[in-house]
Amino acid sequence: MENSEFRTKLLKAQQELQCKAYILTKDKEEANKLMQETTESAIKNRKSYNENTEFTNWLFMIMESILIQHE
Repeated sequence: MENSEFRTKLLKAQQELQCKAYILTKDKEEANKLMQETTESAIKNRKSYNENTEFTNWLFMIMESILIQHE
């Protein structure tokens, strides 16, 4: 996947990421932090994305991994 396509998908997923982050944290500020960390991690690790995986599911896996690391 080209960089521009990746960024477009990432931008389109922001609202879903925000909702998921809020569901997981129950706190608006924490949700924003989690979403930011998820976005940064996705960009950093974009080469690990498998195009056979639903993009938002991949992002949610990253998000959940970040939460586990913070426990």
